[in-house]
Amino acid sequence: SLVDNDKRNTWIKRVFGRNQCEHIHLIINKKEISVWK
Repeated sequence: SLVDNDKRNTWIKRVFGRNQCEHIHLIINKKEISVWK
């Protein structure tokens, strides 16, 4: 859900910082896409 994504994005930013956030997010998206295929 959108709420879960928002919480996860906030957690990612807190843990990894903004610079790495986009890179980590892309990796997570790729993993999710491969899972759902």
